[in-house]
Amino acid sequence: MNLQTIQKVAQDKGIHPDSVLKMIKDGRILAYKQDGFKRVMIDLNEFNSSFKAINNVCEEFDISIFEI
Repeated sequence: MNLQTIQKVAQDKGIHPDSVLKMIKDGRILAYKQDGFKRVMIDLNEFNSSFKAINNVCEEFDISIFEI
């Protein structure tokens, strides 16, 4: 298990911490907390495996909207 704080994962992945909290709330990943500590942690491996590949030839997905 590779536990990291929600804030650290969000910062490293370039997303908002609220997005990680939403993943927890939606049951897509688990949250961990040790007694006596305030920080909530998530398993980085579980977080990474929660993402699925997008088929970029699918008509519903236009990758060009994400180009910089």
